[in-house]
Amino acid sequence: MENIIIPEISDKELKERYKRMKPIVRLTKADLEHEAEHQNKKYMDFVNYNEGMLHHLFKSVAYKLKRFDLRGLRNTSYIFDAVNNRREAINPANHMELICDYTCYHKSNNLFIPTIAEVLSQMPEIALEQANAFFMTGNKFNGNQYTSNIQVLNIEF
Repeated sequence: MENIIIPEISDKELKERYKRMKPIVRLTKADLEHEAEHQNKKYMDFVNYNEGMLHHLFKSVAYKLKRFDLRGLRNTSYIFDAVNNRREAINPANHMELICDYTCYHKSNNLFIPTIAEVLSQMPEIALEQANAFFMTGNKFNGNQYTSNIQVLNIEF
């Protein structure tokens, strides 16, 4: 495999992109039930879940995440501890348009590691122009490096 160079972006550019592009996580009913049990609460206290209304892109409940500071953008996997970092459920009835998808490469060779900075620094120009959210659909290991599949959306929030 050839060496992949991950583009660097300045703190200023990272903050600008982050203002426009919101990371989204998908949490299944099982994810939320596990956390509810851990916190000794019922599942319905966490989310009003209606499987019949979920948008076909998610097949789970989609959430915006808490706001990250610059250090968090550069150093924290945004999918790590997603149950506790969720902020606001996205109404599945809202209009969602898939703008593009792409492969995101990681500096670290660990599974589940995409930082928001890595995702935003590699985002295609069309996505930066037309979208306002992104989420990871899966990971791959291609022999010596993990990559993430990223879908970029325009969502009516």
